[in-house]
Amino acid sequence: MKKYFLIVMFFLASPQIFGQNNSAEWIPLGPFFHNLNGYGYVGRVNCIVSSPTNIDEIYIGASTGGFWKSTDGGKSWRCTSSKMPGGIKSIAIHPKKDNIIFAVTGLYANGLLRNGHYGYGIYTSVDFGETWSVVDMGILPEHQIFMSKILFDPSNSDVLYAISLKQVYKSDDLGKTWEILNFKANEGESFKDLEFLNSDTKTLFVSGDGCLYRSNNGGKTWTNIYDNLIDFKTRVSLEITENDLIYAICNDSIKYKNYVKKSYDKGKTWTSKKIRLTGTGHALSVESFNDSIIWVGGVSLYYSDNYGKKFIRKSNKIHADITNIFYPDKKNPNLIYISTDGGVNKTTNGGKTWQNINGNLNINQCYSLAISELDTNLILTGTHDNGTYKLDSTQKWKHIYGGDGGTTLIDFSNSDNIFLACNRSLKLRNLHTKKTKTILSMPTVYDARIYQDTKNPSIIYVPSYHKKKRRAVLLEYNILKDSLPTIENSFCIEWGVISAMAQGINNSNVFYFATYDHLNKRYFFINKTEDNGKIWKRLDFSSHADEKITDIEINNRTTDSVWVTFGRFTDTLKVFATTDGGESWENLTYNLPNVPVYAVEFYEFQNLLLIGTDLGVYFLDEKSEKWERYGKNLPFVTVSDMKINYFTKKIFISTHGRGIWEIAINEQ
Repeated sequence: MKKYFLIVMFFLASPQIFGQNNSAEWIPLGPFFHNLNGYGYVGRVNCIVSSPTNIDEIYIGASTGGFWKSTDGGKSWRCTSSKMPGGIKSIAIHPKKDNIIFAVTGLYANGLLRNGHYGYGIYTSVDFGETWSVVDMGILPEHQIFMSKILFDPSNSDVLYAISLKQVYKSDDLGKTWEILNFKANEGESFKDLEFLNSDTKTLFVSGDGCLYRSNNGGKTWTNIYDNLIDFKTRVSLEITENDLIYAICNDSIKYKNYVKKSYDKGKTWTSKKIRLTGTGHALSVESFNDSIIWVGGVSLYYSDNYGKKFIRKSNKIHADITNIFYPDKKNPNLIYISTDGGVNKTTNGGKTWQNINGNLNINQCYSLAISELDTNLILTGTHDNGTYKLDSTQKWKHIYGGDGGTTLIDFSNSDNIFLACNRSLKLRNLHTKKTKTILSMPTVYDARIYQDTKNPSIIYVPSYHKKKRRAVLLEYNILKDSLPTIENSFCIEWGVISAMAQGINNSNVFYFATYDHLNKRYFFINKTEDNGKIWKRLDFSSHADEKITDIEINNRTTDSVWVTFGRFTDTLKVFATTDGGESWENLTYNLPNVPVYAVEFYEFQNLLLIGTDLGVYFLDEKSEKWERYGKNLPFVTVSDMKINYFTKKIFISTHGRGIWEIAINEQ
């Protein structure tokens, strides 16, 4: 059994041990459902299904927010997977015993810095999704378990098939044991979809990025039929009707060619129709009553009632990026559910009108967190695909900018000034005047953090990237002068990107920077200056050159005391500390689980060291040299950012999948 499986089992089965700092409970703050001009903004949903015996019992899989259940047709929701790490990519319900549910975890999302882009394998429930246990497949690699889909064999409900990005798995005993089929994706291919032929369930199809395969014998052997379908690189999604008519949506995200194709002969030959589909389509559904009616989802939703000869855009009041289209009731063609990057929608009139059924879902993927000690009610966060939000004294979240939200910052000297990254640009907004200006079109990822000078609040430091010089640069934005010069420095390397930085409180001339090789994905150095950038020193972290430093924390009282965190999968490399300004380092990893760490905070009044990981928040008990989970009620979720409000004595975290949470610091 793999070591990583043992780690997951330990956290699922073991009681949580709470010390003196663990009596308080984490409280979810949202952002909860937000309706902007009829569009729902609540977070990304990968898939939606319903019970075959009760269509009002709906299950959804959030991208990194877990498994959610509704028993009233979407009016209210409840997360039942708080002890299940990771997001849900696909859900399969037993066709005869609907209390049995399987879910696969994992989300591949282009390697963004804080995106939780891996999975923990397969989970199963025998009580309608109320409780879960991990399935010991015994064959999965550590850490990179990109599961894509799971299905029951329609002719034998003891048989399950599942796909990862590269392989196909089969179980003949309802998930107790698994085998890897003798079939693997080639270089440049990845599996995303799995479908059965209805008249002969021994015939399976696997499709995805640049591939389409067919097996006629239950997965024993496979035939590549991709060349029969298309002549350019594309992602292929399939839908097979009860009459064995196969629909395929093919799209080229580079050239923006999009086709809906259909085959009447098991994929040997195809007829084709080019469609004007915005972006990359990836959702496809056919009405079970009439296989001439097709729904296709990309950025928008499209409809055809003539076998794909003509499509009509149907995306009124639907959030962009359609992920799943589902008919819950085979007797009612007018009832359709869709999942999107903004939540869940429902129609009861065949798609003429749609309504949000996001209710109390709390699944926003937050990249950042900003708080203010001048206005303790003010919180900002940027979210993936759902924009930027503000919480203020009204205790209601307000959607203040759309698109992809990223890093956020509140001016500590004037809480009316806020900074937010959206759609790869950095903006300054005044909450009082409502004026917004674009400071920078950022060439780096939109979740890169920005920093305010600890002594001069008019200075904002922006890690960026100089395309011509092919290296990281630090930009210094002056609020008063509205200028954005580049700070020349010696800490940057060719192809380098700044992954983390920190500035001293008691001595603002001291900076620490972590850089990495963006091109080759190699992680290198911590750099330090003690004279505001005149002279730089490269600290010795050469033995950890392939690791990504995600955060740096400097002790408020002395700049010689520093902590750094690492965001990859070396089980002995999670947290390091120095008390002599980086001359020597102590490994504080101890008993931490082998998952990335993204944030670190030190609360000096209790000598409390806190870290945010892919499994929640931990604190270090120095006496026992043991890490323990901090507080109660926090799900196993990726913590992307963490802040301490010294005035209210509260800890705030942003999570990549479950929104913003707070907890009161126990002063006992």
